[in-house]
Amino acid sequence: MSFVRPAELLRTTSFRIALGYSVVFLASITIIGLVVHYIAVNSARTEIRAFSANEVNRLAEVHGRFGISGLVAAAADDAKAPEGVDPLRVLIIDTRGRILTGSLPPLMPRQDGPFELQRKDGELSILGVGKVLSDGTYLAAGQSDAALRRTSNAILNAFLIGGSIAVIVALGGALLTSRGVLGRIRRIDETTRAIVAGDLSARVPDRGTDDELDHLTAGINDMLDRIQALMVDLKRVTTDVAHDLRTPLARLRQKLEEAHESATTVEDYEQLTEASITEVDRLLEIFTALMRIAEIEARARREAFAPFDLSDLATDMAEAYEAVAEESAHTLTADIDKDAKVTGDKALIAQILANLIENAIRHTPDGSTISLAVRRQPGAVLVSVADDGPGIPPDEREDVTKAFHRLDHSRTTAGNGLGLALVKAVATLHEAELRLCDNEPGLRVEIAFEPAVAIET
Repeated sequence: MSFVRPAELLRTTSFRIALGYSVVFLASITIIGLVVHYIAVNSARTEIRAFSANEVNRLAEVHGRFGISGLVAAAADDAKAPEGVDPLRVLIIDTRGRILTGSLPPLMPRQDGPFELQRKDGELSILGVGKVLSDGTYLAAGQSDAALRRTSNAILNAFLIGGSIAVIVALGGALLTSRGVLGRIRRIDETTRAIVAGDLSARVPDRGTDDELDHLTAGINDMLDRIQALMVDLKRVTTDVAHDLRTPLARLRQKLEEAHESATTVEDYEQLTEASITEVDRLLEIFTALMRIAEIEARARREAFAPFDLSDLATDMAEAYEAVAEESAHTLTADIDKDAKVTGDKALIAQILANLIENAIRHTPDGSTISLAVRRQPGAVLVSVADDGPGIPPDEREDVTKAFHRLDHSRTTAGNGLGLALVKAVATLHEAELRLCDNEPGLRVEIAFEPAVAIET
């Protein structure tokens, strides 16, 4: 992959999306951290007060059993704590206001219930519980929140460090993701520029990861394949049109020259004029067929789609062409299932049935048999026109559906090479499958209307 400048990466949509998700992730971490900190701190404060309350109640029981002396002795024992552990702080004041023992500030308010003492610098607080005993002695016990503050700082530092690492990882991931995505988009851009420059064979390489960009790549390559095929067809059609128009135009010019140079009577002029009109009509037929194919391929006829009975249409076509086949020394048979209903353009389907029957009559020798069949199959309706003539070689069956393509042995017969092209265009419009098969002998053309257009009965 080519080198990508950092400034270009920062402007990419993928980086912005990744950065946005990173911001949301970090905001989530911050909220979680604050909630965890709040719960942990308040839980620790509650535990300190609960511990102090338990000690006050225990010392009150000692006072009730052993008096002031027992209370003072028990308070001195509670004040002892292992190194590194915050000791319990106790304050005992008798009824005359004398401090009997204690490590709490003597000027603290003497109140029943929880209290909180805070140093002036705000660096330390004592959380505790006070109680006035039955003889008027005031007893208070509390513990500093140093451990709580250490826990609070540890939580905040953990989330701060973790958040910083997450920011670095998120930004790095965003840059890597953007670099990879931008590289793949750049390859798409390079491919499109190559095509604009005239290289229609250029294709976008995929990575084989079956992700959304691979799906996009496959769609683009399919589109490019279709465009290349259309361009090849356009070049071929342009050449074929020029070739097929040159002959009737040359004949038309010849007739006009004869009329200009050698016609001397009204009868001569009439004959040459009629011959010229015939050539003009042939040119108009070619242009009309091309315009119809273009109109069908542009799907401009789908508004005419409606349900109709294909069995009735095929029966009418068989009856209409039976006499035409007999005049050409051919036999036309029909084998049609009833109630074969499809949705489509009835006029266009009638046109392709007529094209297929006329092609079979035109390109098979006298005495040949042509069969028209309609079959109702599970999920589809199958229409076929078959003959026992020379058929079409397998390697040319795809080409004969292209405009102006004609087999060598058919160039001496009437026609312009647009019949099967029209059939293919109509089948594609109806999302039906066109198949050219070996009839052994002869050719069998099948059109299968899939469930999208076939109506089950």
